Amino acid sequence: MKKVAITGSSGRVGRALHWRLCQEYDIIGMDVSPSSVTSQIVDIRDYEKLLHSLECLQVVFSKDFPTNIYFKKN
Repeated sequence: MKKVAITGSSGRVGRALHWRLCQEYDIIGMDVSPSSVTSQIVDIRDYEKLLHSLECLQVVFSKDFPTNIYFKKN
């Protein structure tokens, strides 16, 4: 099953995405606030922790993802 990260998972859009996608994908909910759909407490402004949290993921949904972060393919 593909892993999908959703940043802002405790917000309105994040929760809606989680419930829509959780039947087909392994969802990793990421937010600074704990909630029933947040599996990792991560501040997306913390570059090193964010990169570590996104390892081995196929898809990332983010409404507020920092635009100055670049990822290289392994």
